[in-house]
Amino acid sequence: MTLIAVAPNTFARGVEPPGHRDRTYDWRETGAGNSQRVRPAYVVMPLEQAFTQEYDTDAHLVTYVVSRDHRPLERQPRVNKGGLDWLLSEGYEVNVDALFCDVDNPGHQEWTDELRAEFAAQLATLPVLSTVGAHETLHGYHLIQLLDEPVAVPSVERYLDGWLDELTKAGIAADPACRDWTRHFRLPHVKRGGGFYRSPLVDLSRMTPRAITPKPSPGVNDAGKSDPDA
Repeated sequence: MTLIAVAPNTFARGVEPPGHRDRTYDWRETGAGNSQRVRPAYVVMPLEQAFTQEYDTDAHLVTYVVSRDHRPLERQPRVNKGGLDWLLSEGYEVNVDALFCDVDNPGHQEWTDELRAEFAAQLATLPVLSTVGAHETLHGYHLIQLLDEPVAVPSVERYLDGWLDELTKAGIAADPACRDWTRHFRLPHVKRGGGFYRSPLVDLSRMTPRAITPKPSPGVNDAGKSDPDA
């Protein structure tokens, strides 16, 4: 089962280490240990459920899921990058089951019949898209690639880099900012702009887990060894 975490919007305060800016961020507490009033605002749920559900808010997801003793929390806080090491030191795990990316239509324009036909042809013919899920956004689309095994957050951006490189080579201009593991993605059926938006296309039928080759870290060669010349 592929899990993601869903919040009503993108405004929740995130976990930071205690003492960051002389404040505290422990979502488990209500007093001095949580002066920033961080809350477990994100509901952990199966990806497929989140993509069929209708929301009366501008609901967004994050791909990371917080677990304890390998059991996902039912509700989790937002995790800022600066708070990750503290969270891990508290005995939690933060893993990702699926990679997401955002692709804009040319010129960030709204969909036309021609753009939809072109996208349908890409889904039908490009090998890199043969295992992805997809849904339309107002000005483009999201792609979802399930992983063959969960990846711990400290490593996941290298997997995102590897996947985004594959997409680029196939002519898919994904937003490079999607390599950020903390990024939010709007769900398909949400309230936005004062009204309800329903994605015209949500296709999870081809979604299949596969191995993604992570991009080596800077200073590491293809064999995984340090490169003194990097």
